[in-house]
Amino acid sequence: MANAINIAPNVAGGLQTVSMGAAGGDWIDNTTNLDGVAAGVTWGIITATTATVFTTLTTSTISVNGAAITNLNGKTLAAGLSIFGRFTSITLTSVSIIAYRLPQ
Repeated sequence: MANAINIAPNVAGGLQTVSMGAAGGDWIDNTTNLDGVAAGVTWGIITATTATVFTTLTTSTISVNGAAITNLNGKTLAAGLSIFGRFTSITLTSVSIIAYRLPQ
């Protein structure tokens, strides 16, 4: 049975803008932690350019089977796939992603 994944409604309004890159994005290809809270940045879409494992990926908007998920640490995102949410902290183990910013 597949898990039901829900994204908070307050993110949905900005996803079209984000998906078109209108708010900008960040190419991340290192293992340095990016703290969006400290930098005043929140990312709405993360696209893996190669298979990517996250050391840290913090979110407040994704739930699986009704349970809130606050991080996706240690999870792998396959090359070419995107995930949507409100991400506030990103650290990669290696490789690279494009993180599209939400409008501020």
